[in-house]
Amino acid sequence: MTLIICGIDINELAFALVNESGGVVVSQVVESQPDEYYSHLKDALDGHAITSIVIVDGQGSPTALRNSATIANTLSFLKGIPVQSVAYDSSISSDHLEEYLNKKLVQSDWVVPNYERPPNITQPK
Repeated sequence: MTLIICGIDINELAFALVNESGGVVVSQVVESQPDEYYSHLKDALDGHAITSIVIVDGQGSPTALRNSATIANTLSFLKGIPVQSVAYDSSISSDHLEEYLNKKLVQSDWVVPNYERPPNITQPK
């Protein structure tokens, strides 16, 4: 079962569980702040064995992207399963995340958020 995480919006998390034959088992779009992402995922994952993770890695809130990547990397490490990233595609709606599995997936040991601009870090006075 593949977990697809799309946390690009500071106020919304979209995720799906897709089985090996491409069938959607769970698909949710929830209003949530990034610090609550994991609690929503944990509830949905209960009773499902995930074998891979795909994260939508770009264009969005840096905080949302960073939290999504942290969750994906942590689950990948703890469960010993592969994690992949995929570029954001505006033609794919939040309630059809399974369509990302038809895109070019980037396999790596961990995923890194793709920020659209450099960070704006306030310098100390």
